Amino acid sequence: MKHSRLSSLFKPAFLAVVGASEKPGPGLQVIENLQALRFEGEIIPVNPKYEKVLELKCFPALTAVKEAGLPVDMVAILLGRNNVLPVMEEAAAIGAKAAWAFAAGFGETGAGGKAIENELRNLCMKSNMLFLGPNCVGYLNPNDKTGAYSAPVPKEIKGGNIGMVTQSGYLGLAVANNSRGLGFGLICTTGNEVGVDATDCIDYMLDDEGIDVVLAFIEQFR
Repeated sequence: MKHSRLSSLFKPAFLAVVGASEKPGPGLQVIENLQALRFEGEIIPVNPKYEKVLELKCFPALTAVKEAGLPVDMVAILLGRNNVLPVMEEAAAIGAKAAWAFAAGFGETGAGGKAIENELRNLCMKSNMLFLGPNCVGYLNPNDKTGAYSAPVPKEIKGGNIGMVTQSGYLGLAVANNSRGLGFGLICTTGNEVGVDATDCIDYMLDDEGIDVVLAFIEQFR
């Protein structure tokens, strides 16, 4: 997959957070992380229950974002399994280029979850939209001050020339939380790999002039 395409995922200028919230949880954490990283793009909270989240204007739906004239490069989906496909359909309809879903309960749980994964895969193929996950904690891109990451960003994390990809969210968390002074250009977890897989991430890192070393923990190639 071309480096320029994956930039929509790893370097978005307009990032919509669906399921944004002021209550503790991923919907709050992702926005707090972007602010901690000093994200230079536009954070767009989406949740019909709020008018503002952390003083940012909150939209009731992705369609409302488009109606307001704002583009969306990437959509972070912080909702449960059954809401992921409808949000992805809405994201495709407004022309979003990439999305990430945190929720678990898909192919790893049996036939019902696999069926939803197949629908997601078909949607991504038809819409040409990138999709990270589901069932993953997301990514951190300290070099470019961005990330779609469901856990707190460690205070000691810093940019650098190391890239890491892992299918395991827990391993990604362990590395981020124990960086021991090492600088990371990108830490990415891929989860169930319905769309973007570990090899896509490795290719992206190899083409990134800011990354000289790539670490990969691969449980299986899909």
